[in-house]
Amino acid sequence: MPNISEVNRELVKAFNISLRFNGIAVTNLTVQNLHGKDHIVISFDKNMNSKQCMKYLNNMKEKIIKRSYRDEKAAGVSYNLKFFPFAFNTKHLPRDNKGRKKFSVEIDEGVFFNLKCYLAQALAGDVTEGMGKKHNPEYLRKHIYDTSFDRNSYLYCMLFHDKELQKDFVDSFLAEIAGYENAPSDYLEVRGNYVYIKRDIFDNVEFIKDIAAYNTSLECRYLQTPSNKNKAVDKLKYTIIDFMDKTADIPVRTIIRTSHNRNNENSVLIPIVAKNRKDNRFLDNNDAYEINSAFGMEILSDVGRDISMKLSKSNSSDSTVYGIDFSEVDIACCVLNKIIESSVINKDHELAIDPELRLQALSRSPSTELSDTKLESPTWDRSQDGVLKDSSKEGAGRVSQLVLGEDDDSISLNLGVSEDSPKDTENICNEELKNSKLLIKVNLRRRNMGVVFSVKKEYHLLSDVA
Repeated sequence: MPNISEVNRELVKAFNISLRFNGIAVTNLTVQNLHGKDHIVISFDKNMNSKQCMKYLNNMKEKIIKRSYRDEKAAGVSYNLKFFPFAFNTKHLPRDNKGRKKFSVEIDEGVFFNLKCYLAQALAGDVTEGMGKKHNPEYLRKHIYDTSFDRNSYLYCMLFHDKELQKDFVDSFLAEIAGYENAPSDYLEVRGNYVYIKRDIFDNVEFIKDIAAYNTSLECRYLQTPSNKNKAVDKLKYTIIDFMDKTADIPVRTIIRTSHNRNNENSVLIPIVAKNRKDNRFLDNNDAYEINSAFGMEILSDVGRDISMKLSKSNSSDSTVYGIDFSEVDIACCVLNKIIESSVINKDHELAIDPELRLQALSRSPSTELSDTKLESPTWDRSQDGVLKDSSKEGAGRVSQLVLGEDDDSISLNLGVSEDSPKDTENICNEELKNSKLLIKVNLRRRNMGVVFSVKKEYHLLSDVA
């Protein structure tokens, strides 16, 4: 049996990524041992007061409810509304020694149940949404209901007023779960028109990890979406840049996106840093070492031979191109988990890298002479061509010189793979991008620590749709 703290940590990670993946809320929940017991902790920006923190918590609660229920009373059919994430007050918001508000609540039996109930409902929700391609969505809404159940034995229950729908759901749900490498067995019970998800479905912590890893992989592969077509994608890229700047003190000016020769997905992100006040360059070996150390894993590797990007021969002195390949499941998990655990929630209810990380990084630095620019957080703007750039540094206007293939002494990049190129954005709209996650069919296989990770889900690239 796994350690209960490990189960708590993995449940919270899965909860974080599921909320993000389904567009419900951006969260930074972590598990910390306080007073000898596991607690869920949410860290807020230093400038936020109790009222602002409570507003964030209430918005999160309302969005979780709204996704599946008409109101809070209806949600009580499944969830225990006396516990997080549906119950909290200002006594859960002490300030830490840095003056920041931190929400903290013990992971007791009620909280533990609600986390698992949410994940069970999310799995069932993916299946019913997929059934919408075969059945009229309105018909599904009128013939499938959530209903009450014994919480000591089950996590979730659905009532079907159509036997064909019930059979279709059961078959689809079993097939969905079977796609995970560490899938459980005997987790579904059918009695009459009722379908129950048993309480022990998440007893194997490796299954919880599979769910989180799968959703994380899709979320990070979704970074191929052009930034100007999806704000959430744009903000995640900003946050990755900010993490590199604060923890490794690497002045990243932009991130460009390109495709991998293996899968043609634009899921490889390549950081661009300041070469001098006017010009820019790829990361060098020292940069990559510092960033990999900050993430605690080799997330940056030489992708020069693996990408579709055309590079100038004038960079022959050092042909290494360091990038993050988000099609690699373990890399995706490392990056997103590190971003979440290193963030605070700001007044806009978004993730922002904890400013304290810069001070911690500087305190570890052997250098005692620090310039003013190293102590300033960069301000990120978007140029007319859509490229993210650091406007706080002189010469930021020349970011496009490297990215868009203008004349450069060392490197030039092909226009077709630049950030938010017309090739990427041509036939895509916001609503299609929002819904595309559930349309794509992906078969991911990843050998990580000796365990094969294999999952399947409906997902298709919009570029492949006529």
